[in-house]
Amino acid sequence: MKVTPEILAIAETLNLCLPPPPDQERVVEPRFAAFVDPGSDPHRNLVQRVRVAPDQVEALVAEVRALFRARGKTEITWEIGPSTTPGDLRARLLARGMVPDVEPEAAGMVLTRPPSMAAGGVLGVTVKRSETLADFAAHSLILRRCFSPGLPDPTEDEIAVDFARRHGREDHLLRYLAFADGVAIAAGDAALVDDGVVLCGGATLPEARGKGAYRALVDARWRAAVERGTPVLVVQAGAMSRPILERLGFEEVARIHVLLDRFG
Repeated sequence: MKVTPEILAIAETLNLCLPPPPDQERVVEPRFAAFVDPGSDPHRNLVQRVRVAPDQVEALVAEVRALFRARGKTEITWEIGPSTTPGDLRARLLARGMVPDVEPEAAGMVLTRPPSMAAGGVLGVTVKRSETLADFAAHSLILRRCFSPGLPDPTEDEIAVDFARRHGREDHLLRYLAFADGVAIAAGDAALVDDGVVLCGGATLPEARGKGAYRALVDARWRAAVERGTPVLVVQAGAMSRPILERLGFEEVARIHVLLDRFG
């Protein structure tokens, strides 16, 4: 499979290639890109696309930590892809006290043909766009329970505030819900970019896995990509979703290491 440099860049530095969410602050310069979220989740407060000389790493770490500390953040993540410089940045950051994240690697993967196992849909699972506050609430609960199982569910007020903050301000983002027997069991997003569609946040509730909901969500987003004339899906996949995506026909084009940096 041959992919363009633009698609390769998305697969490796996904955050940098997407329009910013509401209220996100970005600091982008030749040496690094930093993303500051209003919340404290270290996976939303992150650094990627590092380009420095070996003797500049120590100063860069101090500068980045100061940047986030000034904004009240003391726990962030660093994403290290194949084009990062220096090439041994991961080892250098580990030597400075960072540790592998709970999900220490992500695979940048690309699909350029119809997903092989999802064509025709998945029996017993239906997929719809998430558009209302009730849809947004179901979507939020699924993602919280799947990606942050140790945290309490967001409250109704928190969901309403987040919905108001985002509604009508993310035209590039499509949210999807998968249902079985009328109950929302999985959620996933599609971010629309010039060169394709980026899959974000796909997850199925633990008690509902094995029904094909994840595959159905991929199929729905592939159809959206085809309809808009950009038949390419790009995703950064963790260990759980990677085998499913491989069976669907996705191919890995980049491996990203993720380090957790606590400096409070």
